[in-house]
Amino acid sequence: MRKVFYLINKYEYLITHKIDLIKNINSSYKIYILCPGIEKKIIRHNNLIIINFNFNRKFFFINDLKVLLNLIFLFLKKKPDIIHSFTTKLIVYSGIISFFYRCKYIMNFSGLGNVFFLNKLKYRLFKFFTIIVLKTFDTKKIFYLFQTKDDQKKIHNYVKFDINRSTIISGSGVDIIKYKKKDNEIYKKDYFTIMLASRMLLNKGVIDFFEVSKFFINKKILFLIVGDVDKDNDQSLSIEELNLMNLQENVEWIGYKKNLYEYYNSVDLFCLPTYYGEGIPKVLLEAGSMSLPLITSNLPGCNEVVINNFNGYLFDPKNREDLKNTIELIIKNKDKLRKFKQNSRELIIQNFSLEVITEKTLKFYKSIIDFS
Repeated sequence: MRKVFYLINKYEYLITHKIDLIKNINSSYKIYILCPGIEKKIIRHNNLIIINFNFNRKFFFINDLKVLLNLIFLFLKKKPDIIHSFTTKLIVYSGIISFFYRCKYIMNFSGLGNVFFLNKLKYRLFKFFTIIVLKTFDTKKIFYLFQTKDDQKKIHNYVKFDINRSTIISGSGVDIIKYKKKDNEIYKKDYFTIMLASRMLLNKGVIDFFEVSKFFINKKILFLIVGDVDKDNDQSLSIEELNLMNLQENVEWIGYKKNLYEYYNSVDLFCLPTYYGEGIPKVLLEAGSMSLPLITSNLPGCNEVVINNFNGYLFDPKNREDLKNTIELIIKNKDKLRKFKQNSRELIIQNFSLEVITEKTLKFYKSIIDFS
């Protein structure tokens, strides 16, 4: 059985975004997942092996050099057929390692994140370094996986890789059985509830969501914010800032929740006012699968999950007035709300279900192995 190694830099990301897809792929490949933050050094389950590996999201030269050497020795020993890397730093690792160990590599861009969107010096330097590594080590054994056409175009413009060694798969898929509307609404309130779920980052639009909520005080509309701070990200809000938001009567920040589907199941509308470098946002897929109407920023990735006036509305990123008007528009039309709920579920089943994405991923793997 062929071996696939996944390089993932955060355990929470593995669990929330990738584990269901990887389990589906596991029937066709022996899977190794290298990831920090697991309780045991190694977890084994049939052909799936998770190894606690010390990836750090920040750059520390000595530590990164040790990690690179450990990875090279591990790959020489285990001899993977495919190395599949997520996030920019691990993509850089893979580019360098490809010089020392020959197999097929997948550079998986699940959105372009802060590195390609923020103008701070450290991000500009890392972006420059990433492009240099990808250009330097680009060979026929390097393949590129994107979630949107826009990201594919941007990276291709920088690296000039052979477009035949890339593909687009729209997200990680969503379990449409787990994420299905149910009768038990554990969080149901007596008023209309709008939910935002994400990491608590500025460029996820959390402040915009809060500021717009002020226009709806005393209108029986609750703004529910779900998600944790990200201390390793300089775009993160602080707990103190979020606690201050909680003082407003129509806002509730409830932190990270593992059972997110229970909250989707209890609210009336899902909102993602992001201006982050998104791929296909997983929360939009989950909320849509739960038959929620969706409103989100008109950005690549987001506008593939939300079709304007079909299962929700799109608004201009960073435009609080447009967000306010969009909320007012959608809550005034009950017939549209009902139709959007039905359309959301149908759109996700047709285009973004776990089964659809698994099939596309396995087809991509086969094309990589057959590629010469």
